Amino acid sequence: MAAEALREGTILHGEYCIQSVIGSGGSAVIYQATCAEMRVILKECVVPQWMARQQDGCIVPLPGREQEAQAAWERFAQEGQYLAVLRDVPSVGQLLEQFRENGTQYLVLEEQPGISLREYRKTNALGPEETVRLMLPVIDILGEVHRRQVLHLDFNPDNILIERDGTPHLLDFGSACFLGKRPDLVQAESAYSAIELYD
Repeated sequence: MAAEALREGTILHGEYCIQSVIGSGGSAVIYQATCAEMRVILKECVVPQWMARQQDGCIVPLPGREQEAQAAWERFAQEGQYLAVLRDVPSVGQLLEQFRENGTQYLVLEEQPGISLREYRKTNALGPEETVRLMLPVIDILGEVHRRQVLHLDFNPDNILIERDGTPHLLDFGSACFLGKRPDLVQAESAYSAIELYD
């Protein structure tokens, strides 16, 4: 992860200062950053099997992987489109800005306090009643997302954030698609996503 990440103190878009790397996945490195006095989450499109970072920080396609890298950048940019459609849905990670720099795509998201449902379960015993109490608001959020014709497609415990008071948030629309459209690239956990995505 460190080899693919920007250094602490790096300034992006003239205003976002990288503070730390907080995660990475198949298509992005996730940073905590600051802008003036505000803390934000910054997602950088980096797909290690198709892209590499140069010494100047720029992301370039690996030789022979230009087509896959371009498709990944387009797919990453689409996540911003889904979040724009969902901007008035409570408890969905809010998009603040989307831009291109260093040869790749960036999304700037509102920072949400809390921990993932996966982590929450490690420190909280969830019996049937507590599970229902916790998940009913999550189902409501997902229902609002579906009413806007967006399918999340990666609905798993890592993408559900739980605040200290139990308020849930739905995160990471990197695998999403609009209703009626089949995603061209599946980047979801097989244990939690529909089997027809893998046909």
